[in-house]
Amino acid sequence: MELRQLEYFVAIVEHGSFTGAAKSLYVSQSALSKSVKKLEEELGTTLFCQVGQRTTPTDAGALLYEKGRLLLAEAARTRDLVANEMSGKQGRVRIATSCKRAYSAKVGTLAARFKSAFPQISLEFTEASPEWVKDSLMRRAADVGIIGEALDHVLPTFDELVLATGEYCLAVHKDNPLVQKGSVRYADLVDEKLIQFPPTFHLPRMVQDGCEAAGFSPNVIMTATQPEFIFALVDQGQGVSVQPWPEAENLVYGWGEWKNVVMLPFEDIQSKFSVKLITVKDSYISPAVQAFIDFAASAQF
Repeated sequence: MELRQLEYFVAIVEHGSFTGAAKSLYVSQSALSKSVKKLEEELGTTLFCQVGQRTTPTDAGALLYEKGRLLLAEAARTRDLVANEMSGKQGRVRIATSCKRAYSAKVGTLAARFKSAFPQISLEFTEASPEWVKDSLMRRAADVGIIGEALDHVLPTFDELVLATGEYCLAVHKDNPLVQKGSVRYADLVDEKLIQFPPTFHLPRMVQDGCEAAGFSPNVIMTATQPEFIFALVDQGQGVSVQPWPEAENLVYGWGEWKNVVMLPFEDIQSKFSVKLITVKDSYISPAVQAFIDFAASAQF
């Protein structure tokens, strides 16, 4: 049984004649007759009887008409859904992110603006470490990743779109003698207690390499994934922390204000910090996901 056969059959029932159905469908009566005959042979029953001048469905025909209308309506709805999906007007985008600090609010703003432009596309966010984000993309558990990385740190498995950049700075208590220097180098960390993100983040590995190049191993006293917790510790003078610092931002971050924290530029970290949108190279990207990527590329992040 084909959808076209059902379409012809339903039209005959609703017009009460082969002639009326043929005119509405712009096909010949012989084409309708052949279609109905083939359908009757397939179902093993008679579908129409003639009552005066009107072509009327038999009991079997009435049952087929009832079910056929539902099938045609569902087929039409499915065609519309697929067409909207392929046009990027509907669908979903699964976004895995490791973005923290002030950029989290900016990612939220990006999502809100996208939803205003594409209300029929759903966005699903999950948050964890950068390595988890990359793994989620490779496992196809996410469509798009948003991570913080050094701008010059190349991710060969992924296509990258830079959404925003910033600087790397050292967060210190205002009474730390380093404040008098105005800026710092890796060598200045030799006697400092370091609070940083876990090793699954790129930044701790970068700091480790920089300190070892300066002739010492960093004294890491604590790791934490939540930047507000790290800044609270620095605010209390418990240590220092190398942090990505968004351009044109302050210490508010949307959570609170740490009045004792001073951000010192890092002289020998040449790379900028960046927020990157990443997707797996050469993978299938649905129209909805492509719409999100294009929107992010054109947005004022």
